[in-house]
Amino acid sequence: MLTKRNALLAAGVAALVAIAGDRVASASDWNWYSTENGNVPEDGIRGGTDSDGSPLYFCRVWASVGYQPGKVSDQLGTCNYPYGGKELTSAQYEVMVTHWEWTSDGQLTQYPYQGGIDSDGAPLYICRARYNGGLQPGKLKQGAGCYIGYGGNEILLNKYAVLQDDLPMKLLYPPRFDIGQIIGGQDAPVARALGLCVAFYYDGSRLTLQPGKWIGDDGMCRYSYAGVEVPTNDFAYIIPHYTDIVLGTPRFDFVVGQDTNGDPLYACTTPIANDDYKSTQVGKYRRDFDGECHVSLGRSEIVGNAAPELVD
Repeated sequence: MLTKRNALLAAGVAALVAIAGDRVASASDWNWYSTENGNVPEDGIRGGTDSDGSPLYFCRVWASVGYQPGKVSDQLGTCNYPYGGKELTSAQYEVMVTHWEWTSDGQLTQYPYQGGIDSDGAPLYICRARYNGGLQPGKLKQGAGCYIGYGGNEILLNKYAVLQDDLPMKLLYPPRFDIGQIIGGQDAPVARALGLCVAFYYDGSRLTLQPGKWIGDDGMCRYSYAGVEVPTNDFAYIIPHYTDIVLGTPRFDFVVGQDTNGDPLYACTTPIANDDYKSTQVGKYRRDFDGECHVSLGRSEIVGNAAPELVD
């Protein structure tokens, strides 16, 4: 049955798709965080799940010809990547992360990520700001500042960081919280990650799309509006943009490395049949791999298929 609520949700999803469709992402060195020994920054981009249920993150290692993409977790302790038929490891690596630029007083950065639309039709961007010991995600309206929801109130902050549009991302509805959430900040005094979400809000005359934060305690997205913090379960989650490979015609523009033959390498994920599909492994894709994602597992380089890729 097409209820008014379902119709509004359908309109919200269509608006989100329209926003995402206008976006062209490109790789940036700012999307990589150098670290070592199994460390993963809080805003690391999750790409898969290991057979023991632990999350796997996108990493890359510098080799003699360029970067080789792979997987990392605190359980592994290294960045493991496929190369020459083997699983190689490195204690020093880079982890894929989101890119934020600091500014102030209602200003935009050069490539802000649009995550919503306000009641007056103005675009809303994803921002985050330091407040009360934490780093709180919110919404940025040009000429105003970064609005966050906190303690039931809407708070306007004049110094903030803006999410940049150089990592392929999309808005997922209905939200799933097991496939690589984009982390936007940290709460305080309890140190817990804050995910990015976009809420659907009908103000009586039109549907608006309000960027906010997802804490996870109750599965609600919290956004600021008209002076208050509003919780809702009608929202989309911001995740990395994956799409299925079309054999021979991949649409990728997010290069993460370079292979020995000079061809660009892309990050990929794939379920593994000989692991009884218990895991989704993270590895590398090359245009001539014909839809196969190469991953490292059990000290070997193995091939998965039907691999979603990180794309624009």
